[in-house]
Amino acid sequence: MLRRGPDVHASGPLRRPRGAGVVRWNLVRHRRSGGGRAYPAGVSELAATIARPAGGPSAPSAAPARIAGLDGLRALAVLAVIAYHAVPAAVPGGFAGVDVFFVISGFLITRLLLAERDATGGMRVLRFWMRRARRLLPALAVLVVVVATVAGLIGGDVTVGLGRQLFGGVTFSSNWGAIAADASYFGASAAEPFRHLWSLAVEEQFYLAWPLILAACVFLMSRGGTMLLLGGTAVLLAGGMAVLDLVGVDRSRLYFGTDIHAFGLLLGAVTALATGGSLAAAIKFLLDRGATDVTAICILAAPEG
Repeated sequence: MLRRGPDVHASGPLRRPRGAGVVRWNLVRHRRSGGGRAYPAGVSELAATIARPAGGPSAPSAAPARIAGLDGLRALAVLAVIAYHAVPAAVPGGFAGVDVFFVISGFLITRLLLAERDATGGMRVLRFWMRRARRLLPALAVLVVVVATVAGLIGGDVTVGLGRQLFGGVTFSSNWGAIAADASYFGASAAEPFRHLWSLAVEEQFYLAWPLILAACVFLMSRGGTMLLLGGTAVLLAGGMAVLDLVGVDRSRLYFGTDIHAFGLLLGAVTALATGGSLAAAIKFLLDRGATDVTAICILAAPEG
C-alpha cells in the first residue's frame, strides 16, 4: 500500500537550514579522476569554504566525550597556585600548577579540533572562536564589573594602574601589560586586582592562533612530522626559559610571556595528537617519553621559595 509523503508546502515557506552560510576553514582532500581540474592522488589543499548544508541526515557530532577526571586535576592545579600565593614558603612549587593547567588545556582543545575534523572533514575555525567567546565573555564581563566596582569603593593603592589592568583584561593582553609595567609574578608588589588574568590571556592568545597552525601543519606534514615539530618547539621553549633565566633575563618576563610560556599548551597539544585524545593513552605517552623532564626544566628555572 502506497502512502502519500508529506506535503512540503503545507507548513509554509522553506526555512534556511541551521548553520547555513557559516564560513569554515576546511582541510579538503581531493582525489579526482577525469573531467575538470585534476588533482594528483593524495594531494591536499587548504580551502576556505562557505558551508551551505542542504536537507538530509544531520552530521555526526564533533564533540568528544567529556573526561571528568581532568576537571578534578585542573581544580588541584588551581588550588596549588592559590596556595603558592597565600603561603609561598609552605608551597614553593605551587606556581607549577599553571603549567599543569596549560598542558590540560592544550590537550583538550586539540582533542576537540581533531574530533571535529574526523566528524566533519574540516576544522571550523570561526565556529571554534565563537564558542570560546560565548563561554568566556559573559563570565569575564561580570568579573570585570564586580571587581572594578569593589576596587573603586576600596580606593587607595588598589586603583593604581586599574585602567591598564582593565584594558588588558578585556583584550586578553594582561600578560603583556604586566611585562610592560615591570610587574613581578614571584615577588611582593602593589595590589593589582586583575593580575590573575595574565594566564587567561596566554591561553586565549594560543587559542587564536592554534587552530590555524594545526590546520597548516596537518596540511603540510605527516602526523609524525607535526608531532616532532611541535614537541621540539615545546622543549626548546622550556629549555629557553631555563637558559634565559641563567643569563639574567627577568623571571617574570619569562613567566608572563606567551612566546616562552606556551610550551605547556604545546605539550598538551602534542599529547592529543599522539594519543587520539585518549586519557589513558595520554598518561602513558607522557610517562614513556619523559615529559616530566620538560616541567622539571621550568621548575629549575624558577626561584626558590
